[in-house]
Amino acid sequence: MTKCKLCGYESEEISVSIGVCVNCLRKDDQALKIAMESHFKWRELIGLPPEPPKDGELQCKICVNECKIPRNSPGYCGIIWNKDGRLTTITGTFDKAYLHWYLDPHPTNCVAEPVCPEREHYGF
Repeated sequence: MTKCKLCGYESEEISVSIGVCVNCLRKDDQALKIAMESHFKWRELIGLPPEPPKDGELQCKICVNECKIPRNSPGYCGIIWNKDGRLTTITGTFDKAYLHWYLDPHPTNCVAEPVCPEREHYGF
C-alpha cells in the first residue's frame, strides 16, 4: 500500500514512484509538481532531457516538440541526436531503425479470436 503524500489516502493503486493519488492529481497543482519531479528524475537517470530542449544549435522538425538540440546531445525522444553539429538517429543513420523488444510469455494482445465471444462485437 502506498500513501498519498498530500492527502494521506492509502491504496495499492497509488504509484510508488509518483506518490500521489489520482484525486490529488486531478485537483491539486502541488500533486502535478510532485509527478513532474518524478518524471524529470526518471528521464535524467536514463540520460534524456527533462523537457524538449529549446536552446540548442540544431532544430529537429520530426515531431511536434521541435527540439533545438545541443551539440552531442539527444532530443526529447532520445532517438534523434545532434552529433557534432549534424542531426542523426541513435543508430547513426536514418537508414537503420532502432528496435527494442522483449519476450512476453503472457500475450498482451488478443490471440483468442477463434473462441472469444466478443469477436463479432467491436468496442467491448
